[in-house]
Amino acid sequence: MGDMIAQLQRAKVVCSLDEKVMGDRYVFCCWFRKHEKKRLILKISQVISNFFFTHIEKTWKRQMIDKQYQSPYPEDLEEIEGRIDQLLKDAKQEVIVKKEHFRDSLRRFLEENHCLAIDGYLRFRTQSYRKWLSSIIQEAIDDYLLDREYKEFIELLKYFVSIQKSSFLCVHVIHKDRKRFHLLKEDGTPIKVNELDKTFHEMMGQSFSGEDFIVGALISTAPEQVVLHTNSPDENVIRTLLQIFDGRITICTGCPKCFSF
Repeated sequence: MGDMIAQLQRAKVVCSLDEKVMGDRYVFCCWFRKHEKKRLILKISQVISNFFFTHIEKTWKRQMIDKQYQSPYPEDLEEIEGRIDQLLKDAKQEVIVKKEHFRDSLRRFLEENHCLAIDGYLRFRTQSYRKWLSSIIQEAIDDYLLDREYKEFIELLKYFVSIQKSSFLCVHVIHKDRKRFHLLKEDGTPIKVNELDKTFHEMMGQSFSGEDFIVGALISTAPEQVVLHTNSPDENVIRTLLQIFDGRITICTGCPKCFSF
């Protein structure tokens, strides 16, 4: 606040500031000429708004994370905070609008009231912002939990592959589009469904997509080497196969097999 008053005085705005302690509160009293009121209120609302988004909002985030997701592991908190920051970065324009609305609401309040209790104002007049921020935090927590569950599932599949007896030394996977796959033996002949073990057939008793089919077939055969022929290495199913068969899988993007189907 003192810096703000100094800036205004340098700008030839006649004003002064006194600071008092009343119980557990700090009270700032400003004096200014009546015709300077609009400029001073605008500056005060900007300072308080900047202070909120620079300091207080960080405490709010921590409190909301603790309330919405309780974890004894600090790394969980750091990961979730990083995801929150990324979501806010992705919603840059919405964040700008929220900040402008916060500042303008504060300015309107100061135009109509002579006193401002900042803690009371933040508690009772920012509920809409709290609700919005809470939704961002919940989205970050949900994304984090889904990602963690996915990683745990991948680790389980990797373990399952590691203890499976390999049915084939090498399997070629021809990936033609999002849902079309062909499995070939090392000699180039197709692998038939009846050559897959009972694990695969048990899995196929459920409702499976094309992506699930290829993952299940490869897990059940657990080949020592997988050669993946694809022109779409960034698709989710391809990334999943690369993680499950890490160390056993290579990608080919241009041999004759890639164009054989």
